[in-house]
Amino acid sequence: MTVAIVKTSEADIVRDMRRLLNLLHYRPSRQRIFVKPNLVRPFYPNRGVCTHPAVVEALLQLFPEHDFVIGDGVPAPADYEKCLKFSGFKSLARRYGNVTLVNLDAVPREKVQWEYGELLLPTLLRTHEYINVAKLKTHSQTTVSLCAKNQKGLLALSKKKWFHQHSLHRPILALGEAVRPDLNIIDGLVALEGNGPSFFGTPLRANILVAGDDIWRTDQVGCRVMGFDPRKVRHLKQVAAVDTVGMRVDDVRRRFKPPRREWNIGRVRIRFDDKCCSICLSNLPRFRREIIRHPWKLLKALRYAAFGGLTLVGGSPPPEKRKGGKVICLGRCGLRYAEESGALVAGGCPFRLEELIEHL
Repeated sequence: MTVAIVKTSEADIVRDMRRLLNLLHYRPSRQRIFVKPNLVRPFYPNRGVCTHPAVVEALLQLFPEHDFVIGDGVPAPADYEKCLKFSGFKSLARRYGNVTLVNLDAVPREKVQWEYGELLLPTLLRTHEYINVAKLKTHSQTTVSLCAKNQKGLLALSKKKWFHQHSLHRPILALGEAVRPDLNIIDGLVALEGNGPSFFGTPLRANILVAGDDIWRTDQVGCRVMGFDPRKVRHLKQVAAVDTVGMRVDDVRRRFKPPRREWNIGRVRIRFDDKCCSICLSNLPRFRREIIRHPWKLLKALRYAAFGGLTLVGGSPPPEKRKGGKVICLGRCGLRYAEESGALVAGGCPFRLEELIEHL
């Protein structure tokens, strides 16, 4: 089980992808290939949030005789068509006659056994060669979002929420044991550091590719490249230290800014734990846009932020003693915190924007 690392750039991506796969002696064993990128939100490639289309296009150019299906399942309320358009995958598919784009929320599924019983997963995993193309990025709840975390996009929406209700980390590990990709690639053309995995992260030009046939060893190398200790990443299966081919980890290691579980935007604090899924956290930029339409509420929010403080809470983080300001819990997962602290709740799953605005 080998993990390879190569330096690359958008101009040389096909050449470097060929070298990467040659180092692994990889050739597809099936005619039909399913590629699972990370298309979590509608972002342009230079933001470091979604898999760069140039990485997948390199696979298309190296294996033109194969038929490709490219798909992901995005968290609500993201618009999958917008994700495809902004990320560049829509235009990519138009240029190639052997590519089909699918929304994993609308594909046939079948039962697969895993640690927690039965799990409904896309039938594509059985009928196609499976290439998992993740991002090199941080994640405020799982520290990193690499190949194992990327597989969460295979799940139906209700099961994604279930993962957060059951501590998140162990189910991701169990999913990685149940579903083994034929090839794992980590796209590090433009990476993401800080408070990933999307809106609040900071893009970082890394210009590397990491790949391997084992999901745990590939993610271990990805962690080390980012300057994180894989032993402290709770959703990763611990494996023996991996020797790489191509380049050494020390040759490409960067010290990524670590993610935090408390964000500060001015004097607005956002606190959360593992029970708060990315659907609610990703709703916060929408809240910022929507409140502009309510001038009086906007003034109140600014007053809280400037003088008393405004805290938004997702999930059930440890309670804190805090004088003054207003605390509003986000969504159904915040009910317990609200009961214990007497805070207000913007209900729903995800939380209802109109209720959050009304509580100001």
